[in-house]
Amino acid sequence: MKIELAHDSLAAKIYDKVSLEEKNLRKVEKFIQDRYAFYLSRDVLLTRDELDYIKPYRDQVDISAEQRQFIRKSEAATTRRRRILAAIVAGVFLAISSLAIYSLIQRNDAIAQTELAQKNEAEAQKNLKEAQRQEKLAQEQRQEAENQRQRAETQADIARKASTLAEQRAEAERVATRLAQAERKQADLARERAVKAREEALQAQNDEAKQRALAEEAQKAAEENYQQAKRLLRLSVAQSMAARSLQLDENQKQLKAKVAQQAYAFNKKNGGNRYDRTIYEGLYYATRELEGPSFNQLNGHRSTIRYMTYDQQGKQFFAGGGDGRLLRWSWNESVVEGKQIPQEVRRITNRDMALSPDGRWLVTAQFQAPYLQLWDLGQAQASAQTLPDFDMEILDLAFLPDGKGFLTLGADQLIREYTLGKDEVREIAQHAQAMRAMAIRPNGQEVAVIGEAGELVIWDINQDKGQTPDVVLKSGDISLYAVAYNQQGDRLVIGDEDGIAYVYGASRRNLIAQLPGHTARISDLKFSHDGKYLASACYDGSVQLWVVGQDKYETRLPIILRDHNSWVMSLAFSPDDQHLLTGGRDGQIKIWPTQPEMLASDICQHLEQNFTAQEWALYVGSDIDREATCEQLPLP
Repeated sequence: MKIELAHDSLAAKIYDKVSLEEKNLRKVEKFIQDRYAFYLSRDVLLTRDELDYIKPYRDQVDISAEQRQFIRKSEAATTRRRRILAAIVAGVFLAISSLAIYSLIQRNDAIAQTELAQKNEAEAQKNLKEAQRQEKLAQEQRQEAENQRQRAETQADIARKASTLAEQRAEAERVATRLAQAERKQADLARERAVKAREEALQAQNDEAKQRALAEEAQKAAEENYQQAKRLLRLSVAQSMAARSLQLDENQKQLKAKVAQQAYAFNKKNGGNRYDRTIYEGLYYATRELEGPSFNQLNGHRSTIRYMTYDQQGKQFFAGGGDGRLLRWSWNESVVEGKQIPQEVRRITNRDMALSPDGRWLVTAQFQAPYLQLWDLGQAQASAQTLPDFDMEILDLAFLPDGKGFLTLGADQLIREYTLGKDEVREIAQHAQAMRAMAIRPNGQEVAVIGEAGELVIWDINQDKGQTPDVVLKSGDISLYAVAYNQQGDRLVIGDEDGIAYVYGASRRNLIAQLPGHTARISDLKFSHDGKYLASACYDGSVQLWVVGQDKYETRLPIILRDHNSWVMSLAFSPDDQHLLTGGRDGQIKIWPTQPEMLASDICQHLEQNFTAQEWALYVGSDIDREATCEQLPLP
């Protein structure tokens, strides 16, 4: 049913009479046409979620044959991706099973080494006993030699007294001496043999100890390999379960939540990546099914969320939309107060805004005159002061870190500084090329500006107009759309029209990281206050949350947040960095936990029971012992 609207009031009355089903058909037709146009320009097919969305209406919608062929091509591509994923999971499982068998073989070898060591120990004990017997025999021989010596001396004494037997006595002494020497020599030989036997016994003991140590090391290595294989198996199962939970529909929300929660538990217990994108996505959509689609959604706008900002005290945040509304939410310990009833500050079509660090002053830029207004939020009723010195369209604006004033980037490519309380305006710099956005370094000394021609230039805030900028990048063949500093002031990130974010060192101007993943223009970039996270919003409808180290960027993939129905236009981290707010073209503001455990801690509160034995065997595996996914619930 097609209706031409000639007048807004008449259109509203006619539109109210159109059935809900007809509206849905028109909405789906519009969605297919937009996605088909995006496919023609970017060659991006429909995702599984998008196919599921249009499936109930595909036989009723009024679309062209080319658009229906586009839908069939998207379904075929999705089927191929599922088959490839299944093949990858099977390969990983086969590799892990082989590792487990190898670990068992090593354990058997360790047992054999232990038995050999015990045999060597028995042989050593036998040699020790023989050495002790030889030593005892040597002692007896020494005693006998001593007795012989004493008898020889007696005989020599008798010979000396008997003069007639003098010769016999001398001979007896010589004989006795030779006999004693021979016996002493035998005793020395016996003692040497005993010492040698003792040394051999000690060597045997040392060899036995070495064999035992080798056996213990082999057994320990086998056990470590077994545990490693077991850990890798659990991580593989966790990935498979998280992916499987995403396939379960809303009619299986209890099962979907159990599968996602157990995948998270396996990943955590076995040292998996805390910020694994599949684990996070499983937890998020399980929570969404349990609590409803609006569990992390703020309602208030009806069209594009152009900007969002907090004050540094974290007591409030503002959001402005294409519907002309400027809304203020109160914020208390990561909780939005008055979630569904924000305060409306004003109603006018805004281009951008900036909030002073103390939360008192709000400056807004409009698409038409007056182009710039300053709001005193300290008053009971916020009032606006028009700034006449700004008589052209403002492309971007930002408060200085000390809160004493703000900078503006005008359509005339002129950067100006406005000082609060003095109503003074100072021209800082003017660029010859068309510029889009700017960001102030937290030290308040410089401002980074990006342009349509792929330029990134740095201006000194303390100098006046006429200064020469520091040109960091001048590609000339690609447009830039977003720029941001981190709170520490040592990193600068820019985003281009191809969806790539480039991270530079703010001091040395060196490229540190190149972060891909998006498939369209990057619309906004934000670092968290502690510098741990970097978020990027994109026209492809997704947000990427990168986990960054002190001076290292993760080589693993980022968490992808993709629950908006259209482009994501703006980003803001909560004051404690535990949540990321995203604003979309669909008028929705979504609150995303930055830590997966925050989602996991909520799921068990909604579950009714743990896995049954049949569910465990089907979704986890019969070769893994069943455990309680939620400790407070009994095992069925």
